Amino acid sequence: MLPPFLSQFQQLIELVPDGFRQLVTWLNELVENPPNWLPDLAIEPPNLPDLTRQIGTLAQNLLGNAFAFFGNSVGVLLQLLFVAVLTLMLIANPLAYRRIFIVLFPSFYRRRADEILTQCERALLSWMSGVCISSTFVAVACAAGLLFLRIPFVFAHALLAGVFNFVPNIGPFASATFPVSVALIESPWKALAVVLLYVIVQNLESYWFNPMVMQKQVSLLPAATLTAQIFFTNFLGFLGLVLALPLAVIAKIWIEEALIRDILNLWHHPDDQPPQLHPPEPEVITTVEALPEITTKTELPGAE
Repeated sequence: MLPPFLSQFQQLIELVPDGFRQLVTWLNELVENPPNWLPDLAIEPPNLPDLTRQIGTLAQNLLGNAFAFFGNSVGVLLQLLFVAVLTLMLIANPLAYRRIFIVLFPSFYRRRADEILTQCERALLSWMSGVCISSTFVAVACAAGLLFLRIPFVFAHALLAGVFNFVPNIGPFASATFPVSVALIESPWKALAVVLLYVIVQNLESYWFNPMVMQKQVSLLPAATLTAQIFFTNFLGFLGLVLALPLAVIAKIWIEEALIRDILNLWHHPDDQPPQLHPPEPEVITTVEALPEITTKTELPGAE
């Protein structure tokens, strides 16, 4: 599966600039020969001093944004590299790191902490299986739609749609860039059809298929998901956006088990008198010793 994807993806990368150039050409033709239904905007060309000043300001902004983009890209690559290396180290010997984490808790709570870690492991596996099922649905639906629209490189587009679906909110829009750019080479209306296809698929996945799957896998509210994405993105950047959902699942388990169940549910007000549980009275077992037999001898008269 990987060799055909790499071959199609390489050709796809070469066609993406052609699609955007075709879009610029159509926009220029639209400005030069506007249709009858387009109102006349009567745009006057700017004079040379204003144009020079605007170009200078734009060049400074582009240069500054280019340095910022380069710095952010290097930071994202370093973060991804750090996470990859850390993941490999944890996978190599997970029990040792688990024991170190459990030792940080008090001795009376270590067994309970180990149980919570086991629940986190099960929840993460359930979440991963749910995301894989949703990504498969997105890939199959996009492949069927692109085949109907006769867009080239359907396999590469479908696989990219499924992989980018792991990144919430931003991934679907990023995956739609490739088929739209290829469709622009043929016709702008076909590109609009591709955009409409991806919007329909993502709405079906977000509001129907994904809640139905996640309800059985991990009960995570949509508002909590969005809050987790904003929170972890502010602290970890792009890496926080990618890891927001698994971190939210882990935080949910620890809040429910450690905070609510083990602390808040057992926290009583001083004025509240908990029910007095009297210990059962000890059972008194009495033993009756066998009494010795008493024999009486009756003497008859005249008997010697």
